[in-house]
Amino acid sequence: MKLSLIQKPIHFLLLLSGICCLMLVWRLISSESLQYSFMAWNLFLAWVPLLIMLFIQNYEPVYVNKYVVIAVGLAFWLLFLPNAPYIITDLMHLRYRKGYTLWYDCLMVFSFASVGMYTGLYSMLLAHKLVNRLFGPSFGWTLILGSLGLSGFGIYLGRFSRWNSWDLFLQPHHLFMDILRQAFNPAALKLSVAFALVMVLFYFVFLSFIQLAKHESAS
Repeated sequence: MKLSLIQKPIHFLLLLSGICCLMLVWRLISSESLQYSFMAWNLFLAWVPLLIMLFIQNYEPVYVNKYVVIAVGLAFWLLFLPNAPYIITDLMHLRYRKGYTLWYDCLMVFSFASVGMYTGLYSMLLAHKLVNRLFGPSFGWTLILGSLGLSGFGIYLGRFSRWNSWDLFLQPHHLFMDILRQAFNPAALKLSVAFALVMVLFYFVFLSFIQLAKHESAS
């Protein structure tokens, strides 16, 4: 039996995102608190790299060379990519919870983190396919593995140094200075590598499931 939602991943991700938002609305109403309202913003940021890739994929050159748009688009995609897996680190907020709401909060935050990760993985798949088609498989894997390594470092900067993607334009000097400091911080490097390895693992599992789905649909 074919699952039509799998053939339309954007619709599937929109559905999952909607479910997450409904969970959040119920949490805000039942608790009469805005404590977890930031989850909606974080999920939106997780969608940004995917929206960038969808724009590049459907771009029709008019006045600007297509390769210039692709290069600039991939740069912005890489800049915002850490926001997708970053939601996993929001699990740390659960340590402040007590009582019966802990279990609902666990399910809600885990759902947001999962959808954020899936959204990022799909954007990576689109980037991978695009670069493979234009420049070959070797360059494609170089882009993906390099972006995963940089994203691991980006997650660390976001969680521990509290930088945002747009700070590259708002506070470039302070951001670069902190990047230089953290580049020689053993704890930062260890956590960045850990984040990157987890994302590599997730991406390979993601590719495996895609291959399995293709095999099942062909049989």
